[in-house]
Amino acid sequence: MTSSRSLVLIALTVITLAAWTGRSDAARPPAAPPPDEAPHGIANQAAEPGQLAGAASTDKGPVAVPEPSEQALRHARGGDWLWATETLWGLLVPGVILFTGFSSRLRDLARRIGRNWFFTIVVYFAMFLLITFVIDFPLSYFSEFVRPHAYGLSNQTFGKWFGDELKGLVVGLIMGSLLLWIPFGLVKKSPRWRRW
Repeated sequence: MTSSRSLVLIALTVITLAAWTGRSDAARPPAAPPPDEAPHGIANQAAEPGQLAGAASTDKGPVAVPEPSEQALRHARGGDWLWATETLWGLLVPGVILFTGFSSRLRDLARRIGRNWFFTIVVYFAMFLLITFVIDFPLSYFSEFVRPHAYGLSNQTFGKWFGDELKGLVVGLIMGSLLLWIPFGLVKKSPRWRRW
């Protein structure tokens, strides 16, 4: 049975390929007209083909890359250290919250406030997000506000930057509250993992 299905599939593939390659020229899409015969637009705004070929043939050497300034090198090196610090910090903070038992105290408080399983998850998530926002604030302030200003890469005021951070926090709270219940709902439906 499997071999007959395979043969039918191969036959259909061959027929389709034969029909595709054997179409008449009338069925094929028309070729683009040359630039001088094309209707007005981008094609007519291009340079003559001979000019393009001549320009391409003269530019055969390597592209000159300017030497980086000392400030650019400092910014790159600082960015590497900042990335490493943010990565370690992003692992350390949740690890400390989890392994010190603080997470279980948050869970108990969320159960008292939320009462049912859905609101317990939302309350726990909101508290966790707010706590990590406050703990991460100094590093975020340095990496996203102080550092860009020190290198002349931003002119944003502190109020605008802080407002954007608060908007990001609110969006994170809303999206997390809307989507976080899905994996917990699946776990709750499973009798092996039910602990609510």
